[in-house]
Amino acid sequence: MTLNNILQQRPSWLAEGKEADVVLSCRVRLARNIAGAPFPAQAGDNALAAVMRVAGEAVDELSRRLGRTFTWIELDKMTEIDRAVLVEKHLISPLQAGNPRLRAAIVSDDGAVSVMVNEEDHFRIQVMMPGLGLENVLEIADKVDDVLEEGMNFAFDEKFGYLTACPTNIGTALRATAMLHMPGLVLVRQVDNMALAAARVGLIVRGMYGEGSEVLGDIFQVSNQLAMGYSESELVESMTNMVEQIASRERLAREQLMEKQRAGLEDMVWRSYGTLSCARLLENAEAMSLYSKALLGIDLNILKIPKEIIYQLMVDTREGHILRAAGAGTEPCSKEWLRAKIVRDRLAEVKLT
Repeated sequence: MTLNNILQQRPSWLAEGKEADVVLSCRVRLARNIAGAPFPAQAGDNALAAVMRVAGEAVDELSRRLGRTFTWIELDKMTEIDRAVLVEKHLISPLQAGNPRLRAAIVSDDGAVSVMVNEEDHFRIQVMMPGLGLENVLEIADKVDDVLEEGMNFAFDEKFGYLTACPTNIGTALRATAMLHMPGLVLVRQVDNMALAAARVGLIVRGMYGEGSEVLGDIFQVSNQLAMGYSESELVESMTNMVEQIASRERLAREQLMEKQRAGLEDMVWRSYGTLSCARLLENAEAMSLYSKALLGIDLNILKIPKEIIYQLMVDTREGHILRAAGAGTEPCSKEWLRAKIVRDRLAEVKLT
């Protein structure tokens, strides 16, 4: 698997899975650090380079043990646009992309597994899958963790658990996340109440790209706040139960909208699809909002087109993807124009039923 393949392919987690009408994807992330080595934010070049060496030595073993092909990617050898594409695919973080020197990623051929090297911690193991399946995701993440731990000694304390750069990750150092599409709760103005209810049971609600990111297209990340005092399985079970409850509330909101405001809801969906089909300029935030309404229409059987088309557009029309697709020799034109053209061309091939 080449870097170009990774940059071009559709993320495997962007598909339909369990609870797919609400849960777009789920992820488990494990933070790990090498004992005795300074955290990346305080490490000098020699220390960062040492982490890079031991991480690179693990690539072949990961491929052998997990039955997937893993690729070693050094971020400072990539263009800024290509790093942005990796962020948009959720393979690296904005933090890592913005500070690429002596940073790397180990990425599986299907994009479901990645290990960020020298991000906030020495290693950020993350596994993503479509829909809600955190137990399966945790199983894969633990296998990656086992392979890495065989080749190095991780910082661990009998009282506090795994030691991490951020105190909230100490303990299991596990962060379980679900990416939820919640246009119903947005339309009935219940998102804030949902977020407060989630906070009461130790969860936090954020934007699409996690901490500090904006909410786009009614897509939210829900994740656990604390990693200490619970086992990995307990955290995943609690998270799964809460996400199922949130999904039920979202479905109820959709049912109420269909019952009380059906004409308005149908009009909103079809106006959104019409704008996507005909617009000549589309800003990213507007496009994501329109995709959200189209997805809602598909889930409510108002708009009968394959959901995969909207999923793909949600990735392909992000800024990094657009700029990479345009290429260096492309005539100068705005990202908004390019985004609208991509959308129009894709939807022109769709047969409405």
